[in-house]
Amino acid sequence: MPPAQPPPPAPTEHQLALPLETVAGPPQLVGPTLVPRRVWRSLGPTLQATARRAVLRVCQEVTDDAVHGH
Repeated sequence: MPPAQPPPPAPTEHQLALPLETVAGPPQLVGPTLVPRRVWRSLGPTLQATARRAVLRVCQEVTDDAVHGH
């Protein structure tokens, strides 16, 4: 009897449908201009931490897909 193989790793939950949709041409800005730094500073510390974790998760997923070819 051949030795038992370890079970395959659990699939990674992906939150993004890649590749992302692309838009031809420059973006059309409508409404008031938002300054990212001002918006960031207006967020409370808890919301900033949540946003950092979300961005980190997206970066990890993209890196994982690039490395493992998903």
